[in-house]
Amino acid sequence: MVTKCCTKLKRRQKPQQIYFASFLLLEQQKKEPNLFRMLLLQRLRLISIIFNSLNNYSMKSILLLLFATGFATHSFCQTNDSTEIVRLLEKESATWRSGDTTAHGGCWQAEPYSTIIIITTDGKTFSVPVDKIIHPASGTAGQGGTSKNSNYHMSIHGTAALVTHNETSTSANGSVSHTYEVRMLEKIDGQWKLTGEIIQVL
Repeated sequence: MVTKCCTKLKRRQKPQQIYFASFLLLEQQKKEPNLFRMLLLQRLRLISIIFNSLNNYSMKSILLLLFATGFATHSFCQTNDSTEIVRLLEKESATWRSGDTTAHGGCWQAEPYSTIIIITTDGKTFSVPVDKIIHPASGTAGQGGTSKNSNYHMSIHGTAALVTHNETSTSANGSVSHTYEVRMLEKIDGQWKLTGEIIQVL
C-alpha cells in the first residue's frame, strides 16, 4: 500500500529560505487569496520533494517544525471554522479505527496535488496515495483502538487551512504510539475536507 518516494533534489533549499517563503505566503494571501492558494499548493509539492531528499532524521524534524511554524500563526482565531475542523479531524481518526470507511472517506477530498507523507521513527519517508486512504484495502481500517488529539494550532485563510497537532493512539491490544501531524484542508461546497497531511511518528 505504501510506496517509497525516491525523488532527489539536485539543489536543496535551506530551512531559513523555507520559513521566509512561508511567511511571504501569509502576507500575499491578504492581498490575493487565489494566488495564495496556488502558492500554498506549490509549497506543499516542494516540501514533499525536500522531505524525500533528506536522509538525516533530525533535519526532517527541523524542516517539519519550520514548515508548521511558518503557517500556524492564528490559533483558533476563527471560532466557527476551527470548531468544524477539529470536529472533522476527530471524526476522521475515529471512523478509521471503527472501520466506517464511508464516513472516513467523506472526510477527504482527493485533488491532483493531494499527498500523504509519513516519516518513520528511523527517518524513512513514505508517500501514500490519498485514494488508498479514501478507499482502503480490506482489513486495513477497523482495527479498533482509540486516539486523542492535542495541541491544536491553526492558520485559516478563506477556504484554505493548515493545522498542526499531536496524536496519541492506543491500539486494541493496549500499545500506545505518538505522532506529530500537519494537516492541509480546504473548504469545498461549505464543508471542510482534508486534502493532504504529513505524519511524523515519534
